Amino acid sequence: MTSDPVFLRARARRAAAVVRFARSGRAVRYIGWTGKDNLGDEAVLEAVRTYLQPHRLVAELPPLRGPARLVPGPHRGTVLGGGTLIGEMFYLPYAELALAKSRPLVTFGTGVADPATIDEQSADRWKAVLQLAERVTVRGPASAAWLRARGIESEVIGDPICGYARRPDERSTRSRGSRVVAVNVSAGEKPSAETATRLAALYAELVQVLVGDGWGVEYIVVSPRDRPVTQEVRAATGTQDARVIEVTDGTQVEGLTDELERMRAMVGSRLHACALATCVGLPVLAVAHHPKSLDWADSVGLRSLSPDVDQLGDRGIGAWLAELFDRGDLLAREAQERALGWRAEQLDCALSLSRMF
Repeated sequence: MTSDPVFLRARARRAAAVVRFARSGRAVRYIGWTGKDNLGDEAVLEAVRTYLQPHRLVAELPPLRGPARLVPGPHRGTVLGGGTLIGEMFYLPYAELALAKSRPLVTFGTGVADPATIDEQSADRWKAVLQLAERVTVRGPASAAWLRARGIESEVIGDPICGYARRPDERSTRSRGSRVVAVNVSAGEKPSAETATRLAALYAELVQVLVGDGWGVEYIVVSPRDRPVTQEVRAATGTQDARVIEVTDGTQVEGLTDELERMRAMVGSRLHACALATCVGLPVLAVAHHPKSLDWADSVGLRSLSPDVDQLGDRGIGAWLAELFDRGDLLAREAQERALGWRAEQLDCALSLSRMF
């Protein structure tokens, strides 16, 4: 937990603004991973906000300490939104409070946490919440399967990040002759020291292979948590002069996707960094260090280019990069089409929810 006074003052100002906004009239409550400077979750919030216009989304900003409490004011309902919420104990009290104060409650492309981390008490409480939800939609097939095993039927509509999917004629033409690869280094939110060290070493090897083969690299940072490991890889590979593109503001997504379009491919670990690359048709080698990444990969047909850390090391980085450059364009086109299909389903879902609210 941070004690940085600048961060705490900024958070307090944002919380006060949310309360004023909620009290100003009709609004829909949004519960998600927000206020943590993680681009993916902020981008998902902005996507859901756009989908549900003209309804106004009020994003909860959970307190750093103390009991759960919701923003006061009139709300026409609650959306459990982006990020991996279902099964997470931290957000469960907010969902339970919302059922009492701001129904109807719905989920919108929400993900299920790593099943290995969900205890039975948490699973039972989430089941009780979702049984009372008006509509349950989830990110991918693994999320739906976990819910189905507990008697909760849901619809897969893809991750809301698909709201940023572009048709090939909606984006600038990416030169197949580009010699730049985007590298997104991340060990996740709370990695063990062993995992972080191993992942940094693998990415350092990967960058060295790319540079040795004549590729340029540019680093993509979408969370402050990833700055140290990115710097570690840059130092280990002598690429300190390589460009670093850092975007954590959900309103700046288009700038990042424009940057990605001029590159040849991407290698990354953050789910939503890889997903944004997919949305613009960029070939992606997605290193899956969490089951949620595979849930996304399965939803767009990219499992074959989503190795976990063990698979990345066992097969050999050179072999994975060869497959990325050999098959990546075809798989990227197919994945982009699937993302566009999910975008269409999400638009239909949002229209239905707007009528409900």
